[in-house]
Amino acid sequence: KDMGQPQDQGQSEQHLERVQGAMDDISIEDDEGPVNPLEMLLALPLILGLAHVLHRWVESPFRRPQAENGHRFYWSQAAVTLFLAGLFAWGWQSGGWPERVDELTKRYARARDEMGFRPCSSRNWNCKIGRPNAVERFLVVGDSHAKHLIFGIDQFARNRGWAVRILSENGCAPLPDIVTLRRGAVRKTCEASKGNISRAVESSPARLVLLSFGYLGYRGAFADARGQALEHDDDEAFARYWTTALEGAMDRWSRPGRKFAVVLPSFRPGFDPVECLARPAIIDRRSAGARCNLGPRSELESRTRALRGAFEALAKRRDLTLLDPNDALCRGERCRIEIDRILLFSDDHHLTMKGALTVIDAFSPSLEALLR
Repeated sequence: KDMGQPQDQGQSEQHLERVQGAMDDISIEDDEGPVNPLEMLLALPLILGLAHVLHRWVESPFRRPQAENGHRFYWSQAAVTLFLAGLFAWGWQSGGWPERVDELTKRYARARDEMGFRPCSSRNWNCKIGRPNAVERFLVVGDSHAKHLIFGIDQFARNRGWAVRILSENGCAPLPDIVTLRRGAVRKTCEASKGNISRAVESSPARLVLLSFGYLGYRGAFADARGQALEHDDDEAFARYWTTALEGAMDRWSRPGRKFAVVLPSFRPGFDPVECLARPAIIDRRSAGARCNLGPRSELESRTRALRGAFEALAKRRDLTLLDPNDALCRGERCRIEIDRILLFSDDHHLTMKGALTVIDAFSPSLEALLR
């Protein structure tokens, strides 16, 4: 509400700083945030129940002859004392509502492509970030996994005086040789965007094309040229389809001096981090670390082992650079869904602004080397 919206991309620098300042104040445990609605719902019956007990068993006996209701008065005092003692003990042991994510934090975590980048919202397949008036130094092509890197790429480009164009369509792999299905039918909007994106890449003067996709989300969603669903019997067949499509795109989009880079698939937590960390202690008494456990990096990457192997083989025979987001999201075998108590993931597979900034910061040396 207080951050406003930029009127054009030229104002994005100050706007992004305001957004980042707001995000820095929002962490997994935000005591100054709005009251959790579940707290309000549970507190209301507790207050009403306590008021009824006090009225019935404490106040009413005082209004009657003490001799007649003395025993009831003492028993009611004991019951209220035990109840309050038990409530205090539970609060002391559980910490009340540990590791909760308040509603404000959830909204910021979900708004990965709306805060300050209206031209790059999910409804726009073509937008320019960084320094809009500068020459395009590189392109980012993909689906929502290209969009969720926007905050990091914008800061990277602005700091160097560069312009970057984002060419993407959510839920669509806009590569020339890929046909994407949705509910068993060819996505017409995807086909239209795919043609537009391919022409934009071919006509761009950019020296680098960065490709980023949510690879696993397309299992069972690819079709042949006739629109018939393709069956991938195993992980290796699915990986070969991806590498064939990437190689075809590189052949079509190549030009003298142009380089290509692919963002490897990041690990997927296997749960929604926002909802997991927001789960109150009264529902799940385990600590956040126990109930939102990621497991070792090698285990998390096992789902994409075939894809990673196929991309590595492609990089050996073609001039292709591989960028691994897990190098930024993990430390050794320990992978994270938050850093300094600020969320990195907005759901099972998309990054928050903090996640995008973290990943692109790790990619910076490689990107700079590719653009020299």
